[in-house]
Amino acid sequence: MLTNRQIKILQHLLIHSFYGTELAKVMKTSRRTIIRDISTIDDWLRENNYGYIDSSKKYLIVTKRDKVLKIEI
Repeated sequence: MLTNRQIKILQHLLIHSFYGTELAKVMKTSRRTIIRDISTIDDWLRENNYGYIDSSKKYLIVTKRDKVLKIEI
């Protein structure tokens, strides 16, 4: 299960992509915490077959089940 902070990060990523430093500023936490949370969120997305987080440039959720994911969180 995701923490409240991880759910908020996920909600932000459903709207648009972020650099780690941008997300850290929005969430008022460290970039390192964001990196750990993104890893946890990515694992959760993959385990539940919702998709994954592409981190090649910015953090971006890649999903085919967007509506189901929004209902779940």
